Amino acid sequence: MQEKILKLCRRLKKCTLDEVVQFSEFEQNETQKNLDNFVSNGDLVFSEGVYLYCFEPDLKENGQKISALCNNFILILI
Repeated sequence: MQEKILKLCRRLKKCTLDEVVQFSEFEQNETQKNLDNFVSNGDLVFSEGVYLYCFEPDLKENGQKISALCNNFILILI
């Protein structure tokens, strides 16, 4: 169940609780718990009623590790 919800969020990139419940056909309470768990793990970000999927492709350039996060935000780590 958790894998299906995360996969759905990954494909949608941003979604609401109602959208996830509608597409996954799981119960709202269980879906809410799973989404909250993903937020606490850092897989999703919750902002203004919308869940955003976070991705972290690692790119190396000139010895710097660049991790892309959510919605065009870029964090550069040295």
